[in-house]
Amino acid sequence: MTDDRLDEILKQSLAQEITEYDIFQYRKARERKIMLVRKRLGIGTAAAAAALAAAIGTIGIVDPALASKIPLIGSIFSETQDQVTFSGDYSEKATILEGQETAETADTLILSAQDQGFVMTASEIYSDGYSIYLTLQVEAAEEDFSYIPEIYTQPDAEDPGDKLAAVMYSNIEYEMDGAKLNQVADRSMHIEGMVADAHTFAGMVKIDLPEQLADDGILQLHVTGIGYDDTRPEMQNNTTEKAAHWFDGNWDLEIPVTVDPDVKVITLDETTGDYTLKTVMVSDFQVVVDTQIPTLPQLSVEEITGLLEEHPEITDDLGLYDYYGIPCVICDTYVFDQNGELLTPVSEINGLARFAVQGKELSELHVYIFDNWDYGMDIYKGRMDETEASQLAVISREVVLE
Repeated sequence: MTDDRLDEILKQSLAQEITEYDIFQYRKARERKIMLVRKRLGIGTAAAAAALAAAIGTIGIVDPALASKIPLIGSIFSETQDQVTFSGDYSEKATILEGQETAETADTLILSAQDQGFVMTASEIYSDGYSIYLTLQVEAAEEDFSYIPEIYTQPDAEDPGDKLAAVMYSNIEYEMDGAKLNQVADRSMHIEGMVADAHTFAGMVKIDLPEQLADDGILQLHVTGIGYDDTRPEMQNNTTEKAAHWFDGNWDLEIPVTVDPDVKVITLDETTGDYTLKTVMVSDFQVVVDTQIPTLPQLSVEEITGLLEEHPEITDDLGLYDYYGIPCVICDTYVFDQNGELLTPVSEINGLARFAVQGKELSELHVYIFDNWDYGMDIYKGRMDETEASQLAVISREVVLE
């Protein structure tokens, strides 16, 4: 079904509550999500990732003799931290989970789980309070991970071809100390890392939190599905919407989380119209800009269910749940460092925009918040400099970190 048809259905359903401008903004939001995913992966679909990897020869075929010499549990960060999107030195920040059990927690911590022939083991963890960075080892004796493709993880790097990581896919839900956190409809998350051998994958999953985590606690992680792509030609027609190989199951882990007390959180509270730049958080691995923004009318769960029943041609692929079931962001945030280099934008939803630091030494940030998607694209494509950005932005702010 076309965007025009979906827009027509939604406009009729919302009657006078939604304007032509709202429809336009919703469409731009859908387009932006597609653009971010493609920019993030360097491709459009899981199947395309496999085909692209096969074409350019970036498959990690591993020599088992060499792989067997790699100690994984407790050292996954050190093996993969240069290749993942949120790269950096985790050695002084992460906690090795093995051996963290105490007499008080021995009965509650669960660091490994098994289902569907897959054994998932938590290795190390770090949290800046806005995200949780967790390394996992995935083992499956009956699977062959040798043909998992690699993706570009740092497209803005000086040599993007040198920044590649193998990827597994997962569906994840989570709680903190038993309290279910607000989570977006799409809970699919990438595990970026490496194929250690034909039956072992090791990588990092980054769990973005909907609000700042103020205290340490226990993360209850519920993995309900796991999958991977396969570059072998005979597997190209075996690709589902999720991955070439997909397994529904239940892998439940309970993991201690300690929040890094040394991250910088700068309170700004700068308001222009309906936009308020509230805070900027800076850690060694990401920058998070928190903006209070206007939202568009949103559909209730009952209204969404009614639309799907009335119009079965609507599928979740069109982003109905993501952009019509939750508030839609009508802003586009970009950040430059003190040298005028653009930080890699990774995601922006509900006023939280996240950027990968990727080893940059940051002393000053230039934050630009736009109410027009096209301005952000002009910045990303290098068609707009900071002088013009400061004139067009709803909010333009320099943030000194030192």
